[in-house]
Amino acid sequence: MCPHPGRRLLWEVVVRRVLEMSAQLYRCVTGLRLPLPPGTGQLVLFQNRRHQLLPQPQTVPLELYHCPVPKPLKAKAGQRGQGKSQGAETALCGLSGGLQEEELQLSDWFNPRRRVEVITTTNWLAPVVWEGTFDREVLEKYYRKWNISVGLAVFAVGRITDQYLDPFLQSASKFFMPGYSVIFYIMVDRHMQLPKMNYNPLHSFQIHIIGEERWWNNLDLMRMKLLAEHIHEHIRYEVDYLFSMSANLVFQNEFGVETLSTSVAQLHAWWYFRKTNDLPYERRPMSAAYIPFGLGDFYYSGAIIGGVPFHVLDLTQEYLKAVVLDAENGLNSTYEKYLNKYFYLNKPTKILSPEYCWDSTFKTPRQVWYMKIAQYPMDSL
Repeated sequence: MCPHPGRRLLWEVVVRRVLEMSAQLYRCVTGLRLPLPPGTGQLVLFQNRRHQLLPQPQTVPLELYHCPVPKPLKAKAGQRGQGKSQGAETALCGLSGGLQEEELQLSDWFNPRRRVEVITTTNWLAPVVWEGTFDREVLEKYYRKWNISVGLAVFAVGRITDQYLDPFLQSASKFFMPGYSVIFYIMVDRHMQLPKMNYNPLHSFQIHIIGEERWWNNLDLMRMKLLAEHIHEHIRYEVDYLFSMSANLVFQNEFGVETLSTSVAQLHAWWYFRKTNDLPYERRPMSAAYIPFGLGDFYYSGAIIGGVPFHVLDLTQEYLKAVVLDAENGLNSTYEKYLNKYFYLNKPTKILSPEYCWDSTFKTPRQVWYMKIAQYPMDSL
């Protein structure tokens, strides 16, 4: 016997709303997408299979895609056992009237139509942040309510420390997340003094000395292993968001809250302007970094990675696993190729345009309005 049409319609609406709320809660708590295909009541979860190529993510409305991670999701030092439960309680973004006003939608601060000459939205609906596409005032108003803290990790050894670290720290103290609490995690191979910088009560510095037993021939491997250890041991309890950057960068303009998201990738300044088939992905099928011809999204730079600490930790751990797997098979690839394979399988929730890390040796094209960071070559080292 068929149910009354009116009751059936009401039931479908109720079920649909419950499923949407469940998907939204899942994203807020875990940082992962739980896409809801339009017109259906079935939830589809794409689980990332390591070193296996996955289909492109399904399309979902922009408003459902972006859910910033608020400060209460961070487990503070001294409350490590309570962080998860407290985060779950406060992550009910938009699920009740009282919390609805706290949620920030992508359309509230991001307008891709302002930069029609460049790619501003990926095919999985992640924003590509260019100057002119974002409203910083809206973002500032949102993030200041949460009183967020941001970490910036940098690794430098040998002549890299002598030549690049001071300009990096001096420029970062001026342009990186101004007005917000920032912890600088400085990993070096010897004792050092901080360069002269204007005093900022919102800034703190942690200098971590790398022991001699940690010297490896692969500096990227060393950097990622150290970063993973520090995130696991203390960083995840200290900051809401974390960036890891190369030491040969000098900030030129504000690197602000428009860059914050669950998982942040940086477009490569040179390869952004090239065709997909020309991108230097790993093409050996036996390598863990392998991406076949005809597949791939963008080519990401290894100079900047970011996101919430547990996502950055996942990236470092998957990179280390891939390096070990290739080594067991007598293979070796580059850090950026492993990074690009990771982001192919685990789509970033926000992408930074080449404006945020432009190679200082390249002529600046018309698409780059404001250079946020200049990257200098290490060829002379």
